[in-house]
Amino acid sequence: MLGYLDDLVIVPLGILRVVRLIPPEVMEEHREAATGATERPVSRLATGVIIGVWIGCAASLVSVFM
Repeated sequence: MLGYLDDLVIVPLGILRVVRLIPPEVMEEHREAATGATERPVSRLATGVIIGVWIGCAASLVSVFM
């Protein structure tokens, strides 16, 4: 239990420290790139195909193990 609590404190503090070490101009450049990446077109057909494949795999596993 103590190991998990230790990780709950150390990991976020480490991430905060690393983010503060990044130069502001680099952080701004990458934030702009991330904003641009969210504006890309989305393929709903590809999403449907991937979801269908996952459902098919899950159904196959259920049928094998039942």
